[in-house]
Amino acid sequence: MSSRRRTGRRAPIGAVLCALVTSACGLVPEHPTADKAVTLGMRITDSHIEIKVPLCPGARISRVEVWKPSDGKGGEKQLWWGNAPQQGSEPGVVRLWSNVGYASASPAQRPSALLPAIDISVDYSGESDGVGSILDTRQAASPDLKPGQYWSMRNKPMTGKEIDEQLSCNKTKPPSSEG
Repeated sequence: MSSRRRTGRRAPIGAVLCALVTSACGLVPEHPTADKAVTLGMRITDSHIEIKVPLCPGARISRVEVWKPSDGKGGEKQLWWGNAPQQGSEPGVVRLWSNVGYASASPAQRPSALLPAIDISVDYSGESDGVGSILDTRQAASPDLKPGQYWSMRNKPMTGKEIDEQLSCNKTKPPSSEG
């Protein structure tokens, strides 16, 4: 499959680490990308690279892409992609550079030496927009990450629950004061 043009966002230029998230004008109440400044998480263990995507209950991921970020001198380059990942034991956790658990995936092999940062782009099923982050692969491989933690673009570890709680659909509402 040839590389496709990314939709919903453009990669940041230079070393600026930011996520650009677009919305669908609030037409879908639980639209994940209507929330501002969400981030993904990544962890690298036993030669596996996993990302944690924030999900609302019932939401699904339709596509995951890995990109070499633009260095300001040239364009970005797609390194790997996967379509329709299966929901695992932890919703929103997907493995990169793997064809296991995907309806289809790029045949590209994981590079032996990872770039210091990779740009992850994720599309949600039934949505026209997606989310993305540039993530530091060195921090994501840190032995200091505890089980269930992911390195985030916020330069700190976050649990899967904390990543999901970025979305308003996952925030607990205070008890009603009606009597």
